Amino acid sequence: KNAINDLRGIRAAINKVMYKVADVDPKAGKYQKVVFETMKQDPMLSPFFDLLDNKLADIDKVLVRLPEDKRTLLELMLITGLRWGEATELQWQDLDRKAWTIRVRETSQEAQTLVSIPAACKKWFTDNHAAAGWIFANPSTGKPWGSFKTALNKIERETGVKITPHDLRRASATYLYEATRDIYAVQHHLHHKDVRTSQIYTRYSAELSKSAQENLQRHLQGLRRAESPNRKKRK
Repeated sequence: KNAINDLRGIRAAINKVMYKVADVDPKAGKYQKVVFETMKQDPMLSPFFDLLDNKLADIDKVLVRLPEDKRTLLELMLITGLRWGEATELQWQDLDRKAWTIRVRETSQEAQTLVSIPAACKKWFTDNHAAAGWIFANPSTGKPWGSFKTALNKIERETGVKITPHDLRRASATYLYEATRDIYAVQHHLHHKDVRTSQIYTRYSAELSKSAQENLQRHLQGLRRAESPNRKKRK
């Protein structure tokens, strides 16, 4: 119960600060940076801000250095937004190769859903198809991968890029929102019951914020031109 209350407190604190930062004048960028840096240094809050330092180019640096099976697993997570536990427990018998969908057993609730296999992953699925069994199995144990910690730590030493599997889920949500501007699409994508859970991912994108401001400015300029007293009325 205490842990749940702590998590609720963390979420409330994040939302409170995020809303304040969003209301700050854009010229006060220095203030925004101080707020974010302060929150990122907090050991309880810092995991929520890992994505700020993980650009798509950084994610790609990690993916290209992984063996094909591990790379396909993480690419699948990036595009579909699946959790680690959901992606690693996919089974061949649940794959429909005609529709290119697969049944996913959701880890957050007792439910199942169908997810489309991304085009980027189809070749690996075709080349490695089996009648049954785990799709992403550790060759040494025959069981689903427990983690890629060793491989990811090695890549971090080589590149300086730190990525965790859950970062890919965060990235999936953030980039989907950038592409669609649709929070309900993100909610469906991540299989969140409450849209408010999805909203935290939409606040990470500085590019989206800049784009929204530019769109708003253009809209306001159009309204001002339309309402200008000097504007000639049509006869």
